[in-house]
Amino acid sequence: MPLQVIDYSGVYYRAFAGGEVPPARQGKFVLMTDGGQWYAVFSVSKLTTYHTNIVERFLAEHGVTGNYDEEKGVFRYHAPAWKVLGGGRWDLDEEAGRLIIFSKSGAYGGVALEELADQLQAVGAFGGIEVLSGLEQQP
Repeated sequence: MPLQVIDYSGVYYRAFAGGEVPPARQGKFVLMTDGGQWYAVFSVSKLTTYHTNIVERFLAEHGVTGNYDEEKGVFRYHAPAWKVLGGGRWDLDEEAGRLIIFSKSGAYGGVALEELADQLQAVGAFGGIEVLSGLEQQP
């Protein structure tokens, strides 16, 4: 399936922090699908503390509403086509030309990191920098 990369870094740094997006930043990501398109949605930790916050923001932009399930720690929504496939953490250093994806979401589980890294590399995510996967490469 085609992969689209969404990066909410600009939302935080330009709208809330009042500055430019720094070349080095980190946060969390989720991998989602609407049944035809895959979305890798990245957000800096200062904007979205939890993976579920990313899911809620992204789905709201697509007209999907829901509510937060405190017991499960997930965002529940009523849109059968949409699925959260998992998530993890990321560390980006544009000056070093490196994006590392690692870990897994406590709420949504993990994803196949090597496969996702290959897909991110193939679509030229974050300007086509090198994408690495796994905890062993975490800075």
